[in-house]
Amino acid sequence: MVELEKSLIDALQRMDLDSNEAQIYYTLIKYGKRGTIVRKLREELPFIERTTLYSILKRLIEKECVKENLLDEEGKNLKTFIATDPKEYFNKIFIKKKKELDYLKGVKVKVIETLQNVYVSGLNLTYDDLDPFIQPYFESLLKNGWIVKTQRKEEGINILGVKGYYEYHLQHPKLSDKIRMIGFVVSIYDNKVEDDELTITFLIKQLKKIINEMHKVDFKKIEMIDGEVEMFGKIFPSIIIRAEEKQSNNYVDFGNTAILPIKNKVFFIWEELNHENPEFDKEELHNLLEEIVELVLRVEGISFQKK
Repeated sequence: MVELEKSLIDALQRMDLDSNEAQIYYTLIKYGKRGTIVRKLREELPFIERTTLYSILKRLIEKECVKENLLDEEGKNLKTFIATDPKEYFNKIFIKKKKELDYLKGVKVKVIETLQNVYVSGLNLTYDDLDPFIQPYFESLLKNGWIVKTQRKEEGINILGVKGYYEYHLQHPKLSDKIRMIGFVVSIYDNKVEDDELTITFLIKQLKKIINEMHKVDFKKIEMIDGEVEMFGKIFPSIIIRAEEKQSNNYVDFGNTAILPIKNKVFFIWEELNHENPEFDKEELHNLLEEIVELVLRVEGISFQKK
């Protein structure tokens, strides 16, 4: 019996009542339509103070699960409290909860997308959030609506054998349905490396290791071969990346890449395509890569042939 009462009181607490409210309402339910007086309630619920009991009864009356009545007993008008029919009360709560749920559904349709955009934009990096070194490269991109999603900076010798390392993930304002991410990495050396074939070869080898580690859990096999890409009358090294999907065994392209050895820096720029959208315009992807490469060349003061 005790376990049954406990489970009933727990159920009442799920119906818009707190612990004390549920226990008082359940106690009144046991008195049926005749109800009872505060003194009787105090005898059954001694852990609730008399003054507290009155304030809780007032709340229960406001919630329409308890009614107040006067009982004529031996010439005395005694104030009694009667529980609302449980079925009636449960129906009221059900209707109330349904209205709240309907309201939330309306909010979801009208407001949630706007709130989500505000939330996501709050996670994006602003110009002032960027390291001063990288700001000149991204200034015009941000003005044109590009989004900088992540920033990572390392100092000291790392896996690439460089003294400084910057990594960023970018998103195009209009092509995010086709291109999931544009990666931008800058490796800084102590000495001039743009004509150092040994250093560039080692860097490309290490980049391939990093790419493989990042994506090996997503694909059955990743193929990477050395390539070249022509932009602005210049030939830049690139890595051609294809991967075999685990389920379909189909091969997918990762997108264009470009490696720019300039002075004591090496820039690595890559596109990661959204493979859920198979419609890609190769010229559009090439132009996107060119947009970033052009900014790098301008900031670095490198002359180039504009189309």
